[in-house]
Amino acid sequence: MHRNASGAEQFCQQFQDTPEKFFTQWGRMSPADGRLFHSRPAVREMIATEMQEALRQRIDAILQEHPLYKRPWGFELAAITLPVHVWHGLADVQAPPAWSTHLADHIPQAVPHFVPDEGHFSILVNCQADIMALALNEG
Repeated sequence: MHRNASGAEQFCQQFQDTPEKFFTQWGRMSPADGRLFHSRPAVREMIATEMQEALRQRIDAILQEHPLYKRPWGFELAAITLPVHVWHGLADVQAPPAWSTHLADHIPQAVPHFVPDEGHFSILVNCQADIMALALNEG
C-alpha cells in the first residue's frame, strides 16, 4: 500500500488482504457481533463477500454515504404518512443510535425497535424473523 494512503484506504486494503483480522477486531469492539461471527461462519462469510464487493472499487462510495444523512433529503420526515419500523441494535459501536432516534422522533408513524445487546450485524440476523414478519404483514 502507498505510504500516503488515507486511513480509510488502508482499512480497505487490510480488509481485502485479511478479512479474518477485521472480524476479530470488530468482535472485540462489539461482543454481540463477535458472538455472531463466531457462531455463524456462513453469516461471517456472507458479510466478508459483501464487504469485499463494496470495497472492490475502493472506499469512495462508503465515504460519500455518511454525509448524505446530514444533507436535506428534499422532503420533511414529518411528511411520511406510512408506518416506518426503525430498527437499531443498542450495542452497535459502528452506528450510534442518535440517527435512528432522530428518525423515530420525526416520522409520525414511526415504530421504534431499539434492541439492547444487538450490534451492527447481529440485529439483522437475530431479529430477522421479526423484521420479515412485519415486512410481510404490512407490505
